[in-house]
Amino acid sequence: MTTVDEVRRMREAVPGAWYLRDCETVEAAGEETYRIEGPDLPTDTPGLAGLLPLEAAWEEVPFSDVPKGFEETFLSAVGTGPASLEWWWTTWPSIPELGLPSSAKHAEVQIAINSADLYREVAADAHTVFVHVRSGEIKRAEWLAAQAGLQVIGTGIWDG
Repeated sequence: MTTVDEVRRMREAVPGAWYLRDCETVEAAGEETYRIEGPDLPTDTPGLAGLLPLEAAWEEVPFSDVPKGFEETFLSAVGTGPASLEWWWTTWPSIPELGLPSSAKHAEVQIAINSADLYREVAADAHTVFVHVRSGEIKRAEWLAAQAGLQVIGTGIWDG
């Protein structure tokens, strides 16, 4: 987030989020820290502006604890800026017809909001979904995409 308004919208949309500035320390509540809890963010415009740019993170939240309508609230807070939603520590199901057992290694999904790349550096008018599977399991990625009525549009980034 690069503006005070973006930070305010995100703090409202995701009250449990914490904030950081590209692994740099910042001063919050009189202490040097890498991570600022949402309630500890300054409320005044100059205080927030002095922390920019910031990234927000909301981690280790079980799906059952994610409030109804979160996606719309989050996307509204993000606006046209870059962001991402990431699900780690998942397990892919077995796919007997492809001879693939269930797998927890590299079982992640990332959605790049308003971006065409993993790192949110290439602006786009759409969102891009990245599915992480083990090297050599392109058939799993294709099967997963088909479950959502989609198809794989690119090759693996870290093949090999």
